[in-house]
Amino acid sequence: MKKKSDKKAENKDKALLELLPVFGFDGWSETVFKQLQDEGKYAEFRDALDTALYFSDWADRRMTEKIAAMKAFGSLKIREKIFTAVKTRLDVLLPHKQAVKNSVRFMSSSPLRGRHVPKMLWHTADQIWFLAGDTATDYNHYTKRMLLSGVLATTTAFWLRDESENHEDTEKFLHNRIENVLSFGKAVGKVKKAGASVFHREEDRH
Repeated sequence: MKKKSDKKAENKDKALLELLPVFGFDGWSETVFKQLQDEGKYAEFRDALDTALYFSDWADRRMTEKIAAMKAFGSLKIREKIFTAVKTRLDVLLPHKQAVKNSVRFMSSSPLRGRHVPKMLWHTADQIWFLAGDTATDYNHYTKRMLLSGVLATTTAFWLRDESENHEDTEKFLHNRIENVLSFGKAVGKVKKAGASVFHREEDRH
């Protein structure tokens, strides 16, 4: 059963990689996808939306595989781990940058498709925090993922416009965003802890 499942995933990944140049050139749309399916191709996917969702999942898996191969990743500081993970995901997407741009347009052009975007960002943020070793289960769990989702969204948008050599401007932008957001998250955590402490003291008085 496992071998059959692995083969299915392998075939789906292969189909995706064949589709990306098409979506990059012709645009990401249901019309383009239907034309391909009318030719008897890409039955692995239901429609263009299904392909876009799978594309994001594929990028998360490829990012995870690359980080797993980094021997020094475990010794990095939290900020460095987050930076490395986001940059690695963008590196994975680099050969398909135009397809990413068209996918973003496709997802944002309809409220029905757009509702999936926060879930996609959350899933990526959750995976990055998992790779970074985060085990928090309290409010910090959600705060960290919410803040990182914002970093992923703004950094990807910047990256899509970035024409600097080796995307150096994106690296600077990402570094600054992580510093600002994680510092903000830490401050929010302290405020919440202080608030909880005051609440418990008040409870003890009554």
